[in-house]
Amino acid sequence: CIRDRNIQLSLSSIKNNYVFLAVGRLTDPKDYPNLLKAFSIVNKQKPNTFLLIAGIGELEQELKQYTVQLGISEKVSFLGLRRNINQLMNIADTYVMSSHFEGLPLVIGEAMATENVVVATDCGGTREVIGDNGFLVPIRNSEALANAMLQSMELTEEERSILGKKSREHIFKYYSLDAVVNKWLALYQKKK
Repeated sequence: CIRDRNIQLSLSSIKNNYVFLAVGRLTDPKDYPNLLKAFSIVNKQKPNTFLLIAGIGELEQELKQYTVQLGISEKVSFLGLRRNINQLMNIADTYVMSSHFEGLPLVIGEAMATENVVVATDCGGTREVIGDNGFLVPIRNSEALANAMLQSMELTEEERSILGKKSREHIFKYYSLDAVVNKWLALYQKKK
């Protein structure tokens, strides 16, 4: 498929860069302007960085224009709707969520299950999903988000590996299908 070939070409341009990934609808609750502002701060300090954004939505053109205003349009790639999220997670060095409103962010669990380092805003169920296995920052605070992104870059390979394994174990222990079924069964047994 030509579209996939174009994606591969754009992904080849990120070699030798530290890659941040965000996945989700390009809508207001996801607060991508916050992420783009934070990334512009990061990229000024660490030019060898790149941001991949997978998703579609009504704010796409506005967000692309904002990357131009921030001077980061060459360092941000909007990938559109993607079905190969696991492949993207494996390409990324750090997963970033900038939402100001969330329920239970499943994509955080996906990132943690692939042993990705996670930087996320503290909204909805994010704190419960991450626990102490990632970086949590206040919503709508680009500087705090940028600082956490920079901190994620400073982790050694060993620290990244340990954090990734702890994240994966946490997700499987508390959010796997077996774990959720067992919780429901325990609730059901209590009702009897």
